[in-house]
Amino acid sequence: GLGLILLSTIVGLLGYPLLSRVKRIIASPLVDPLAVYVVLATSLTVYFQRYHISQGLFITLVVAIGLTTLVTAMISFIIGFTKTGKLIHFLPYPVIAGFTAGLGWLLLISA
Repeated sequence: GLGLILLSTIVGLLGYPLLSRVKRIIASPLVDPLAVYVVLATSLTVYFQRYHISQGLFITLVVAIGLTTLVTAMISFIIGFTKTGKLIHFLPYPVIAGFTAGLGWLLLISA
């Protein structure tokens, strides 16, 4: 599971500078997708254990993490292509700080 998350992070970090029109761009990993991956992997593991499914968990996790990565990439591409990223300036700082703090809290209590 961790190797897949690292691989998807590396693909994302390489994708931004290689596909961006901006000459000097810096990409960094975010904690936000990690919370989604943790919830996804935990939910799938519990589901497989509850219904006594012994095979296919790893492949299901690979496909699920791959699909989430692709959807995230498509959304990022659409936001960049339509230039709607500037709308983030209309969100107040406390909203963004609260969202980030909430994600940190979810990661902390789920560990």
